[in-house]
Amino acid sequence: MWEVSVNKLYGRKIVDAVILGSFISQCRKEKNLTQDELGKILSVTGKAVSRWERGVGYPDISTLEPLSKALGVSLMELMKANKGNNTDTSASDVDILNETIEYLKIQRKHSRLKCMVALLFSFITMIMGIIISCSYVDNLVLRAIFVIVLIYTAVSSTYNLRGLFKV
Repeated sequence: MWEVSVNKLYGRKIVDAVILGSFISQCRKEKNLTQDELGKILSVTGKAVSRWERGVGYPDISTLEPLSKALGVSLMELMKANKGNNTDTSASDVDILNETIEYLKIQRKHSRLKCMVALLFSFITMIMGIIISCSYVDNLVLRAIFVIVLIYTAVSSTYNLRGLFKV
């Protein structure tokens, strides 16, 4: 049997992140891949792979199947973090896998919601800054510089949050 933990926030049984991470690390090393190389195969950064392997986070739901293919294991083996004969999957194992997938979906929705709030806040701040600069700054050059800085800040924050919108 494989280890699970109960997530306190959602009350769901999920595969332990540390166990899954060490399994990913072991399989990656067996394939003689670096974290960056695996990341390029999956269209994620090497830092993301490092976070998975350290048990800091889980792979995104959309990367599970490509990850299993890149590591040369079945999706069931990846989700169980165990190589071998996985044909005798019990109903409880399937339930735990389904709970893990649901947890990852909820986690992604929350990340996207946080991103949308941050973008909305950034946009409102930019508009307020433009209104204030047009009202209180008489020098056109200073006004233009202020507007450019606000736009640059909004664009850079949007660029930094772009990873949350990958499909």
